[in-house]
Amino acid sequence: MSLITRIKAKLDRDRKRRRALSSIQALRSRGDADLAKLADALDRAARDTDWSQDELACFENVRAIRQSYATSDRMISVRDFGAGDPGDRRTEEQMDQGVLVRRSIATICKVAATPPQWGKVLFAIVRAFRPACSLELGTSLGISAAYQVLGMKLNGQGRLTTIEGAEELARLAGETLQGLGWNGVQVLAGRFADVLPDLARSSEPIGLAFVDGHHDQVATKRYFEMIHPFLAQHAVLVFDDIGWSDGMRAVWKEIRSDARVKYAVDLDKWGICLLEKDVKGPKAPSCAIAI
Repeated sequence: MSLITRIKAKLDRDRKRRRALSSIQALRSRGDADLAKLADALDRAARDTDWSQDELACFENVRAIRQSYATSDRMISVRDFGAGDPGDRRTEEQMDQGVLVRRSIATICKVAATPPQWGKVLFAIVRAFRPACSLELGTSLGISAAYQVLGMKLNGQGRLTTIEGAEELARLAGETLQGLGWNGVQVLAGRFADVLPDLARSSEPIGLAFVDGHHDQVATKRYFEMIHPFLAQHAVLVFDDIGWSDGMRAVWKEIRSDARVKYAVDLDKWGICLLEKDVKGPKAPSCAIAI
């Protein structure tokens, strides 16, 4: 990469960050306590400088886990119940039965693990909202779960249940997450649609849900409807890969416009919804932020 190309890339990143910080400041101006918490979390992730030594140690812990995965040539068989790659066009029957694929752990890490920038967003949300009970759909290798668990560990509270369709991945992620030294985490193996109903009914109200791993329009809306009755009074829903396909863009537009969503923030890759049950009043418009 030439010097001019590097300078241009840095200027583009700086402009993008200034726009993001301006949009984040606009969230604070609305005078809503939940929006202020979300703004603080996004601000910290966008600046990527205002971290304590304990928080930086958490990021180093995840980095080491990621590195161990990224250099592993171990092959595992995975039954994938998701939508596959954006161009796969899997049928409902294929997603229902699962597609068996064999991949190296390094490949899975490269393709499916939450990048550090986005992991820090999730970590900052956990730190800001301090959810007592969190849910994740789509564990994969456990990288995104690790960010959440370590945030809970610093908070001194919180439990995370994460669901993974592939048993081998669930087992591997479970071993990794248990090594973080926080007892409030469990990994369940199975299809989301099979595991989620009983789990949601048996759990305390969910304060944070991260919906990942099945990037399908119909399935994503179904998960929203399944989770909503079991949310806490104040809750955060994070949807990954909202721009994955035309179907995901359509379902994100539908969810962010839902009357039950108090406020929606579009981060291009992720969509974040704030919900507050039993509150009547005009719905605030959604906001787009590039971080």
